Amino acid sequence: MEFKQIDKIVKEHLKLITITGKGLSEAKERAAKFLVIMAILNDFKRITEENLAKINTLRDANLAMAIQEAAGKTITEKKTNAALNNDFSNAREQVEESEAMISWTRTYIKIFEHAHLTYRAAAKE
Repeated sequence: MEFKQIDKIVKEHLKLITITGKGLSEAKERAAKFLVIMAILNDFKRITEENLAKINTLRDANLAMAIQEAAGKTITEKKTNAALNNDFSNAREQVEESEAMISWTRTYIKIFEHAHLTYRAAAKE
């Protein structure tokens, strides 16, 4: 699944978190829905983490090549000049985007976990 699809699903399920009379009468069903969204988010996180490992490798390779090609007398000068390399910059940006998506996903997993526990407790009452 792509991020846009995940984001849409999250937004739809966020509406179900609010505790209302109707929500409490559907507590068992809502608790189950929150488990499903947690599974979807965990799968997305796993895939993103796998891709992050590949992107990190690509970033490191681009940095090494950029350092070799960079002008400068010392390694510090070469690293500074290598940071300006487009391939390295693009790979670094992809790493940062992936890390942000993983963090975003973890946050919503926790939110839906708490919602699941709340509605599961309500269903038992």
